[in-house]
Amino acid sequence: MVVSWCLEGTAADHNQAMIAAVLPQDPSRLFSIAKVRPAASIAIERVHADGLLSSCHLDIHYKDSKCSEAAGMNEAINFFVEGRTSVFFGPVCDYAAAPVARQIGFWNVPMVSVGAMALDFFTRRQAVYPLLTRAGPANLQSLAQSFIRLMDDYAWTKVKVLYERDGRGEIVSAFCHLASEALVYGIPKTHISLDYYRLETVSWKRDKHSAWLNTTLIEEVGDEYSGKWTTSPHLTSGDVIIRACNQCQVGGPIPSWVRPSWQV
Repeated sequence: MVVSWCLEGTAADHNQAMIAAVLPQDPSRLFSIAKVRPAASIAIERVHADGLLSSCHLDIHYKDSKCSEAAGMNEAINFFVEGRTSVFFGPVCDYAAAPVARQIGFWNVPMVSVGAMALDFFTRRQAVYPLLTRAGPANLQSLAQSFIRLMDDYAWTKVKVLYERDGRGEIVSAFCHLASEALVYGIPKTHISLDYYRLETVSWKRDKHSAWLNTTLIEEVGDEYSGKWTTSPHLTSGDVIIRACNQCQVGGPIPSWVRPSWQV
């Protein structure tokens, strides 16, 4: 791929591969410019030192995507108009990545992103995002597959997804919405009954440990999804949940201190 940038890229000098990095400037983001720049510089130095591309010089320039679909698209257009786009690195945030990933098909410029985790990037990859390569550490498709494996192993047949749309926004905008979407659409409905409920952000932050949360759990989860549990008299329900998460292995035995009756 790198060789093709030198031979066929849109940069004015075909002996120069221009990497257009459209990433968030905000240092709190996982893949901010400040975090990516040192690694990218080391990688480029290594490529040049090893002579892997003796006839091609790699050059990288950065612009702030602001994790915004408008700002990210604007910077991508500026890079392309200026002829500095052999390849795009980023955007990372899903809503910033989507319009750029759609447009590059018309520009014939590849894009590499460690984000783009939404289900749409997977299901419409060939039709809408053919020049996008996702290289991120997280794959929400794998999240759904893990849940399917877990449910098959324990013969669970009901799922209730409670989520806050903007939860874990420091990762990417609306991360919990994207993760929940992957579960809702990724878990087959043939033998599994699945429902979901969106928690209102304001109420959740204000009343996290209040009667509002208790009422929500009763109304949205209740007996229909909670099942029946037999626990040690010395353990609270919170202890059961935490210890079950820590000790139960997929496909392994359930600890003796908690015996769920799977009436689902």
